[in-house]
Amino acid sequence: MTCSTRFGGVWQISKWSAWATALFATVQLVNSPDVRAADPESFDVLARAYRQETRPLLKQFCLDCHASAKPEGELDLERFGTIDDVRRSPETWIKVAEMLDNGEMPPKDATSPSPAERKQLRGWVERYLEAEALANAGDPGPVVLRRLSYQYQYQLI
Repeated sequence: MTCSTRFGGVWQISKWSAWATALFATVQLVNSPDVRAADPESFDVLARAYRQETRPLLKQFCLDCHASAKPEGELDLERFGTIDDVRRSPETWIKVAEMLDNGEMPPKDATSPSPAERKQLRGWVERYLEAEALANAGDPGPVVLRRLSYQYQYQLI
């Protein structure tokens, strides 16, 4: 695209201004209410779903093997009575999601959930992990300041 300048010369619009315009349009499109991703569920909604849908599925299909009395695979799902208990151990739920995704649980000789029940359970775990990740976003955990030794001071120069 060409434009005339004040001095009568002709110059082309730079690639940078074209990219800036395209970027601006993309940002406007992404920020429009119709395109934005759905807000993550609150922990109140997740707690209600856990109590009414997910916990009964765990009791029916998982707690025979993964209960406090005899937790197989070092996984005790019985200790997760409420959403507060669930929030204390997100690592466990990452492991549960992996096992469900890989089809490793429940084992072939155990009663298996229907595809709809499996989808419901996996969906709840996914929503919980997303909400937990967003709740902890920006928190790097404890930051330990360490002093460099005398030798490293000269290595950095």
